[in-house]
Amino acid sequence: MIRCLRQRHRVIWLMLLVLLPTGFVAGLSVRDRPTPASAPQALAATDLGSWTTVRAIEGFWPDLGVTVHCFRFDASGAAAALAGVALTGPASLGLADPLLYWSPVAATADALPDQATLLGSVTMPTSSQFVLPEMGGGHNGHLILYSMGHQRVVASAPLAE
Repeated sequence: MIRCLRQRHRVIWLMLLVLLPTGFVAGLSVRDRPTPASAPQALAATDLGSWTTVRAIEGFWPDLGVTVHCFRFDASGAAAALAGVALTGPASLGLADPLLYWSPVAATADALPDQATLLGSVTMPTSSQFVLPEMGGGHNGHLILYSMGHQRVVASAPLAE
């Protein structure tokens, strides 16, 4: 390279050294963030502490040692009682980012059904409580445990009344 091109090359790299990190931080600061206000109305208006247990299913997923408690609760001003589930189990499921889905149909061995509805993230050892979708018709359907880290269905079982 000739001298003037080397100088121009050095100036361009110094500008990139300053502009790229600044642009990256600026992009992160202006991106949209999910807010709790965007939660579904059934979840936002419901006090999960006032639920009534309908039944408990020991060993719902035998390999994981998870107990599922089916419950109903009346949301203030709701026409009908909503249905939900609570999961209790060991201190750690040993899964990367476990997510709980509800689906009217069973999951295949490696993929979620198209109709699957995300209920939320499973946190153990505390009890994870989830409201089932209103289209669920009570406790009918399938609960699907999905590992986001492994990108696979870990466990699936029917949840019949």
